[in-house]
Amino acid sequence: MSDTGTGGSGDIGVPGVADLVELGQTAAATTYRGIDQGSGRSVVVKVLEVAATPEVRARFDYDQGQIGSLLDHPGILAVHRHGYTPDGRPWFVAEDATGGTMADRVGTLDGPGVLALGIALAGALESAHRLEVVH
Repeated sequence: MSDTGTGGSGDIGVPGVADLVELGQTAAATTYRGIDQGSGRSVVVKVLEVAATPEVRARFDYDQGQIGSLLDHPGILAVHRHGYTPDGRPWFVAEDATGGTMADRVGTLDGPGVLALGIALAGALESAHRLEVVH
């Protein structure tokens, strides 16, 4: 197993996660799937594409602290830990949700399914907003 690598192509600076495979990239972040070396479970790692200025660090650390109180929310993934890469980019390790991407799910839903998903998403956003978490 490669330690915190991307399938052997290099270290991304997130300790304790092996066999990382890139799932996708946006202007805001790169998302990977890997294996948590402590538990052996599949996890998702998101590395934000922003320099961790003191303001960014304060906001990121605040948000990660608040996320802990949302662990039991059915519409919010559990975040296991967070930190910063050696070059200063924020990262977090979260549970690996099953069922495919949101785009995969939406394409298979009928009208009532879309409505139910919208209500679930609105509830998750409301809970995060109540704690002033940036999403």
